[in-house]
Amino acid sequence: DDNAVVPTPAQAMPGDRVQFRAQFKNNGSAVTGAVATIEQPAGATLVPGSVVLDGNPVTPQVAGDGSLTVPVGDLAGGAGGVLSYSVDLSSAAAPTSTVGSLVKLAFTADGAPQVESLQSGSVAIAGVTLEAPTQINQLTLTASGRAPAASPISVFDGSTLLATTTSSPGGYWQAPLSL
Repeated sequence: DDNAVVPTPAQAMPGDRVQFRAQFKNNGSAVTGAVATIEQPAGATLVPGSVVLDGNPVTPQVAGDGSLTVPVGDLAGGAGGVLSYSVDLSSAAAPTSTVGSLVKLAFTADGAPQVESLQSGSVAIAGVTLEAPTQINQLTLTASGRAPAASPISVFDGSTLLATTTSSPGGYWQAPLSL
């Protein structure tokens, strides 16, 4: 879509940093005085200095409701741009929830003020992830994944405990497994 907000990564852990990229394109006639409004995600904090419009760092204005505004300027028909910003997710973000961000563009077209929302983007908050081969040709392997920092991890095959470990301060873990 020409007008959408896309998070990177699409899945994150509590405490992670996520970048949102809002891409927009004027598919109509020329508009004047465009202003982007970023509705900050609940449970997330804007990373200072992370707001960039078309490759140039910008300082957003904070509105009374906590949203951020960034002047975009005039856009000819067919013109567009990219607004990116990063947020730090709360370490208390609930696993299996999502954190989304919405960007709206306010502008004047044909003498009338208008507001359009870009397609919002959201990132899934994971509790614990597990990465392991789907097929193996030996009875030993290493499993890995992510979890909240310093979390105890237990890996089971059915009811059989295969390994225990603790995630690192960065939220990564790995464990050797013997089947």
